[in-house]
Amino acid sequence: MGICQSTENTTVPSPSQQQQQQQQVSKNSSQPLASAVQAVVPASAPHKAVAPPTLYLGLKGKLVIVTGSTKGIGYAIATGFARHGALVVVNGRTQAAVEKAATSIAKATNTPAACLFPIAGDLSKKSDFDVFVAKVDKIGVPVEVLVNNHGIFDFKPFTVETDEEWQNYFDVNVLSQVRLSRHYLPGMLERKTGRILFSSSGAAVTPLPIAVAYSVSKVAQVALARSLAELTKGTEVTVNSVLIGPTASEGATAKFGELAAASGANQEQFLEGFLASMPSYALNRLATSEETANIFLFLASKQGLLINGTSQRADAACIRYI
Repeated sequence: MGICQSTENTTVPSPSQQQQQQQQVSKNSSQPLASAVQAVVPASAPHKAVAPPTLYLGLKGKLVIVTGSTKGIGYAIATGFARHGALVVVNGRTQAAVEKAATSIAKATNTPAACLFPIAGDLSKKSDFDVFVAKVDKIGVPVEVLVNNHGIFDFKPFTVETDEEWQNYFDVNVLSQVRLSRHYLPGMLERKTGRILFSSSGAAVTPLPIAVAYSVSKVAQVALARSLAELTKGTEVTVNSVLIGPTASEGATAKFGELAAASGANQEQFLEGFLASMPSYALNRLATSEETANIFLFLASKQGLLINGTSQRADAACIRYI
């Protein structure tokens, strides 16, 4: 699986190489600091080439599914895994969208196209789910990380949300993720290793009165994650949900634009008011999709082993509780 290692990453020196470098720096200790640094980093090396080594351990060569990964936070998560040398299944509703996203990720991370698997499917439909998992199974590598990222969201008054809309929220945000987790968790438990992650929301613990059906579906999602974590005893499988805060994803940005237009304000003014309405929110801006994706990468890595059964906050203090 080594062919899938992104060429962006710098090779970490071996212990003997590190010792030789330290001896070289010591030998030049009487020289100015810049000269000592040049003894380790050639002056001809461009700054871009001195990138930090891979941050998150244990991801290289692993098969990772990121649902809803053609744009936004899902795209950023899939890109992060590819950058760390993982095999990544890119998913969305249409084949054209997943192929476009996979091509973009390969280019952005210098990852071989053979290490990205664009597999479309509306996972809220049982028929699409069956086709999706059959195609993933044909890859021939066990799924070691499942990121349940797909979901739907809208602002709508509770009194006008129909039964059909409520059912759709649960089909997409809950039941489809139940199916995926039920399909892949047994293999992880048998191998005693794996990760399942859910893209949830602060709305799971601070429900939104203008998005009741969405909020309730996120509560169910968090309960699902915690329940599955109870099944991992005696293994190194972990299951967590991530409570995502205000993020400048494509979907959120479009929604803010709609709300701004409806209120008669421009989008910048609307965002200023939105941020001001959250007195404990620590940032003076929306989080980026990449910043949010880092939480998922950490939880999926070896470093995240001890975090299991949590609703991990990634909200920049937006949620006001300890």
